[in-house]
Amino acid sequence: MKAVWSFEPKSQDSAAIRGMMNLLGQFTERPRDTIVSFVVTENETYLHTAFDVPAKERLTSYPKRLILDELKKAKVRIDPINVRILHKPTLSTTASVQCLLKFASTQKADLIALYTNNKKGLERLIMGSFAETAIHHSKIDLLLAGPKTTYPSKVRSIFFTCDFGPRTRRDIRRVLDLCKRIRAHLTVFHAAEVTYRWSLDESNPEILAYRKKTKSMAEWIERECEKSQVPCSVVIKSEFESIPNLIFKEARSAKADLIVVSAKVGPLAALMGGSVTRNIVRQGTHPVLILKR
Repeated sequence: MKAVWSFEPKSQDSAAIRGMMNLLGQFTERPRDTIVSFVVTENETYLHTAFDVPAKERLTSYPKRLILDELKKAKVRIDPINVRILHKPTLSTTASVQCLLKFASTQKADLIALYTNNKKGLERLIMGSFAETAIHHSKIDLLLAGPKTTYPSKVRSIFFTCDFGPRTRRDIRRVLDLCKRIRAHLTVFHAAEVTYRWSLDESNPEILAYRKKTKSMAEWIERECEKSQVPCSVVIKSEFESIPNLIFKEARSAKADLIVVSAKVGPLAALMGGSVTRNIVRQGTHPVLILKR
């Protein structure tokens, strides 16, 4: 697996840098499979106004030196040849995201790693907006870490939250492949409709069909996990509570190291790729892997 790590200097502390590199190391086979990239736009005023640096270096070798210095400080080893500076003269978040995605595609990347916060305020649009734009536009899987993320030394427990929709079977097989590769336990979580648990009309054929369909999917997942020899638990909750809160609660109960969700590409992204994912990343403490459909 090959990964592109979107990295902006002066934005993350050493712990977050080490944590992300350690995570990426569990997805990739070799350190050289991770490429660090930074999209320089018109928003990086600290680069454009670095008058003590020769003009021809301000948007090229200078930001690369900053990144290499931060990696060294965090004791993260990356070959300088794998640190790439991309220049996109724009103020548009979407345009800068597209630049990153195009680069990742040319590198045949399987994964893009992103942080969802930025510490420079007005110097650049908030990184959360950058990450959310990437969620909607990327055809490549995304690994997101937020300001409160706790980075595991080893991913031993994966928490996959899914909608039991038409693409669930495909998504489950992808998650099982990941679990086998890194030898992790899997918890599959589904937030069911309230009628899954109770209804004023218990004889309603639509409700009965929904319950049967949901139960059938859970049983199929258990069989697939058994065939794949991946330890697995399937959790279905039907509560009057927000989906993010249910996810946080169950992820803590499962002692999860990584939360996995799936999302469609495009502005009409699936629920799990929209506000739910944003809340998981912003408010949660787990790194989040987004599988793109």
